[in-house]
Amino acid sequence: MKIDPNFVLKFLRESDGSHYATAIGIIRNEIHAKHSPFSKIRNVKIVLDALDTLHNELIQYPPDER
Repeated sequence: MKIDPNFVLKFLRESDGSHYATAIGIIRNEIHAKHSPFSKIRNVKIVLDALDTLHNELIQYPPDER
C-alpha cells in the first residue's frame, strides 16, 4: 500500500515543531506494517522526501555574497 506524499508532507507541517520525531514514528510504523519489503522501502522514501521538502521550506539559505 502506497502512502500519499501530500498527506505525509501536510502531517509533518502540522506536527508542531517535532518534524523529525513525527517522521521517525511514521517510518517505524511502515517498517512494522505487513507489506512487501519493496512497499516498505517506497513508503520510507516518501517520508524522507517529505521531510527533505519541509526542511528546504523552513531553512532560508543566505544570499550569495558577490
